[in-house]
Amino acid sequence: MNSQQINKYHLIGVGGSGMSGVAQILIALGKHVRGTDLYAAENTNRIVSLGGDIRIGPHKAENVEIDTQCVVFSNAITPDNPELQYSRKKSIPAYSYPEFVAQLFAGKIPIVIAGTHGKSTTAAMVAKIFIDAGLDPCVLIGANAPFLSGSSRVGSGKHFILEGDEYRAAFLHYAPIGLCITNIERDHLDFYQNEQSIVETFRTMVQKVPPEGIIVANILDKNVVQALQGVHAKIIHFGIEYGDLYATHIHRRDNQTYFSVKGKENFDIILLIPGLHNVSNALAAAAVAISFGIDTHIIASSLSNFTGIGRRFEIKGSINGITIIDDYAHHPTEIKATLRAARQHFPDKTIWCIFQPHSGNRTDTLFDDFVRSFNDCDHCVVTDIFKVAGREGMTAHTSNDLVESIRKLKTHTYYKPGLENAVQFVCEKAKPESVIITMGAGSITQASEAIVRRLQATLKM
Repeated sequence: MNSQQINKYHLIGVGGSGMSGVAQILIALGKHVRGTDLYAAENTNRIVSLGGDIRIGPHKAENVEIDTQCVVFSNAITPDNPELQYSRKKSIPAYSYPEFVAQLFAGKIPIVIAGTHGKSTTAAMVAKIFIDAGLDPCVLIGANAPFLSGSSRVGSGKHFILEGDEYRAAFLHYAPIGLCITNIERDHLDFYQNEQSIVETFRTMVQKVPPEGIIVANILDKNVVQALQGVHAKIIHFGIEYGDLYATHIHRRDNQTYFSVKGKENFDIILLIPGLHNVSNALAAAAVAISFGIDTHIIASSLSNFTGIGRRFEIKGSINGITIIDDYAHHPTEIKATLRAARQHFPDKTIWCIFQPHSGNRTDTLFDDFVRSFNDCDHCVVTDIFKVAGREGMTAHTSNDLVESIRKLKTHTYYKPGLENAVQFVCEKAKPESVIITMGAGSITQASEAIVRRLQATLKM
């Protein structure tokens, strides 16, 4: 693919964070971009504002213009997609998201941030540090960040900071010089056979790093340690209380997290975003930056004003004493980490969690772990399972099954079918000095916006 000779692109599934980031990059490079997605959202609206041509609704062959030179499709798009089928019928070159991204900035130094959890936040932290260090990197991550005005940027520097997704082994398309692994855990069992097969895929990834490359890895994660066996590249281990770089003296004061970095370097970091998981993310980002020669003073300063990324403990508003937060957590480990951070951040408030399970397969395979994930909220509301197009089969459990099991551990647990019912119930029940967290990877973010509107409307009555 010679991207310099291609001027007209068609993007299928453009609404995702990664795909919208690609659209943003192509528009910045002066390319004509048409994109399609089933639903309008913040990402599609932003691409329109930048000059992209977006078609919303069912995918259909006629959306693909006859003079399209290249098609890029989301990794979630199935082979029977009519736009993808049409492009192949017409011999238009078509690339999956990871295939295309692997070629997007040929000649740059790829720095890939991977892991089951925390990769978007860590990648954003790394990107911000590199930008603040004046290295002007290219960036493509899986979430929106305020300092990027989206999820990507085109820079003139030599580095390409990229989030690597393990789903369908997408990150194996990349050839990193720098690789960061935050953790490896059981997930995406609609694709992987078991946890060991996930570890083996990460092992394949680390083997792609050349001997002169650098791997930053979480030494506290047994699966990460296993994946690194036999690696030839230089490894920098990080961890809470242990590693080549480790975090210690962690404490919370005035809604900020303070900790010291010890080991190969010694300096202090202050974080605006809560949670021990974000200490680990910041430590990983610092280790990456140090391994590429960035001064620790720049790292500490950059992280001290990092305000987070979209849908990661994102505060949507505070109305009549009720704080509304939207979060992407959809795996038991992420749910527990987010709710623990909320409890730490709001120790005296009543915490409501509205959870939308993401995919029937994940609900089935991690059911028992989900049941034990909600200890740090006072009230748990579960709505219908968000079914992921092209990834669903027969499921053994329903949301109501989940509620009945959670209720054995937490009395105040409720099943509310449909987002509207969940929103209405919580808005009627939540009192001032409460926190409402909408949680999940599907359409649940719409609930946070609906809660804000509903609470604002009550103030005017």
